[in-house]
Amino acid sequence: GCLAHLQCRLVDTHEAGDHLVLVGEVVEADASGGEPLLFFGGRYGRLA
Repeated sequence: GCLAHLQCRLVDTHEAGDHLVLVGEVVEADASGGEPLLFFGGRYGRLA
């Protein structure tokens, strides 16, 4: 499970050094109301 997801349609691609940047158009989005999972400073935590 995830808190949110985006479904995209590929619009364009760009070469950037040894990377490939993908540009997408969001065609569907969904989100649930759960608690986010955060990772910072080498460990997991919660929003205050």
